Amino acid sequence: MRKGLRRLDLWIPDNHPVFGLPPKTRANWIRQALDLTAALEEHMEAIESRLSRIEGRLADIRLSKKEETGQDGGAGGEGGDKFLKSLAETFNIDI
Repeated sequence: MRKGLRRLDLWIPDNHPVFGLPPKTRANWIRQALDLTAALEEHMEAIESRLSRIEGRLADIRLSKKEETGQDGGAGGEGGDKFLKSLAETFNIDI
């Protein structure tokens, strides 16, 4: 056994695209795909966290605008309202 390494047996369908690769390159390709998947998972978690903070800030802005004006500050106002509406539409956020 190789020190510091562990073996992973993986059952996949016999028509999986990985079987189109040359036999001696499959293990390296799969290892790289697993590494890439793990890295993407970390990045997605960071993106989701940042998006949640943005949504919270937008909700806070809308609430403060509503308190200031006594109206729904989300749609069609001037300057900042247009910007908030644009962000909400871009990210499909209800504000």
